[in-house]
This record gives sequence, C-alpha cells and structure tokens, in this order.
Amino acid sequence: MRTRRSWRNQDRLYTAIGRDLARAAAADTAAPVESLYQAVIRLGIDHDHHESDLYLPATAQVCTLLKTYKIEPYTPAAPSFRHAVHGTRWLDVPFKYDPWWEARRAQRGGNR
Repeated sequence: MRTRRSWRNQDRLYTAIGRDLARAAAADTAAPVESLYQAVIRLGIDHDHHESDLYLPATAQVCTLLKTYKIEPYTPAAPSFRHAVHGTRWLDVPFKYDPWWEARRAQRGGNR
C-alpha cells in the first residue's frame, strides 16, 4: 500500500518531468529551418568531409553555429582532431554531410 508521502513524491516527479518536457518543446520551436550543411555553405565556412561526417574548422564562428543547432563542440557529438593537411584543429560532426545522404537516397530509389 502506498503512503501519502510516496504519492506526493510521485506527483513532484511527474510535475518536474512535465516542466522539463515543456521546456524542451518550447526550445524545439526555435530550431533552425535549414540544415547545418546548408548553413555552412551559406556562410562560406571552409569544410571537408568523409562519407557522411562533416568536418569544420574549430573557430569561434563554427562553435557558435554548432550551438545554434544544439551540438556541443569538443564533446562526443562533435569531437576535435588535427587536420592532416592544414595542421589546425577541426571538428568532426557525424552524419551532417547532406550530399552523401542525398546520393544514398538516390541510389536506394534507383534500386527499387
């Protein structure tokens, strides 16, 4: 049998979860319309790629752009590495290189 205290704790938990979900839903409405790759092209940011991973230089502008897309730089979501050609710090943003996905979609559509 549940006590009055356990019901109160459960109510507090559900209230906190509801508040967090409402915050998350409100934050999602302000999400950018264009993809990260489209923004990189529009802004003229130097970039590179390997398959579906997008490589961006680790500059203040790029870090701000990534935060706009809710990607935290220098974390597993966008780890840094030293570029073999340039020798500077770059960020690896997995699965964000749109042309690779478009080619894959076209290839799969052609096989059906």
